[in-house]
Amino acid sequence: MKAIRVKIYPKRWQKELIEKHFGCCRFIYNYGLERKIKTYTETKKTIFVCAIQKELPKLKEEMVWLKEVNAQSLQQSLVDLDSAFSHFFRKNNSFPRFKSRRNPKQSFRIPQSFEVSKTRNAIKIPKLKWIRFRDRFNVPEGAEFRNITISRDGTEYF
Repeated sequence: MKAIRVKIYPKRWQKELIEKHFGCCRFIYNYGLERKIKTYTETKKTIFVCAIQKELPKLKEEMVWLKEVNAQSLQQSLVDLDSAFSHFFRKNNSFPRFKSRRNPKQSFRIPQSFEVSKTRNAIKIPKLKWIRFRDRFNVPEGAEFRNITISRDGTEYF
C-alpha cells in the first residue's frame, strides 16, 4: 500500500499549530533553496542538506518561533528540498521553486515519533497530541506507516 488520504478533524488550537508548521516548514524550505542558489552562484559548488540542517539550531536561537514546531518536520522539509534537486538533475522535474504562502495547498511531513490508533480513530503527533480522523478506507491492523503528511486543501485538513 502506497498512501492513504484521510480527512482529519483538528481542534482550534491544533489548527493554529498546524498552520505554524506549514509556515515554518515553508520558511526552512525557502531558506535552504536560497542557500543552495547563493552558494552555487558565489562558489560554483553545491552545499549539501546536512550542512544546512546543522544551521537549524542557530536559526532557532535567532528566530524563536521556529521552536514552536516539531524539529523533525523542519529537517524533513530540507530532505524534501534535496529530493527536488535530485529529481531536477535526473531531468524528471523543473528547477525547484520557492514555496508561496498564498498557495491554498500546504503540507508538512512527520517522519517519526507518531502513533496511529485505529481503535481511537486518531493519530498522535508530537506537539499536536491526538487528532481524530475518519477511517473510510479500513486501514489494515498490521499496516506499517513510514511517515505522515499533514496537508490543507482549502479549509479541510488531511
